[in-house]
Amino acid sequence: MGPMGKALGENMKIETLSIRDCKARERAQIEFWRGIKDNRSLRVMNLERNRVTDKVASVIAEYIIQEGIVLTDLNLSKNLIA
Repeated sequence: MGPMGKALGENMKIETLSIRDCKARERAQIEFWRGIKDNRSLRVMNLERNRVTDKVASVIAEYIIQEGIVLTDLNLSKNLIA
């Protein structure tokens, strides 16, 4: 998932990201979110049922709090966040 995150990190036109029912391991999810960090165009993210753990949620939070991120909708339902 790391290369996919990097590719999406370089795409400044994508505004909606919907990844549902992904069974990627925690490490792969962390690599994805670290790769996407340069993207400032995302407005809507649906991450329902992706086995997102507390560690992955922390990396997502690091992405969201960056300057220039204007997220209007985030769905993290049905994950493994405690």
